[in-house]
Amino acid sequence: MEEERRPVVKQLYLILHDQTFFIYRYPQSFIDNMRKDWVSFVTLGREARAAIVDALLESRDFRSVMWLRYIDIPMDQYLVKKVAPSERDGESSEQS
Repeated sequence: MEEERRPVVKQLYLILHDQTFFIYRYPQSFIDNMRKDWVSFVTLGREARAAIVDALLESRDFRSVMWLRYIDIPMDQYLVKKVAPSERDGESSEQS
């Protein structure tokens, strides 16, 4: 019996100028396909790129397949919330 392989899922963080960010989860195989599209995408003007991203984010079909989530707080605040409470407590007690 052949072992069923699950795709490896990784995370990419796209940080904006205001420090809010997107978390994008993707299967490893996606990267090879994305490289080809990215080469073309980056040659487009800023307005064209923005229009493409906006259209993709508004598309229900695309959102159901795409694992992109916008986080409306700065990255450093998000990371503080993600640290386990015991780690935060231990850190603060060491500093005292």
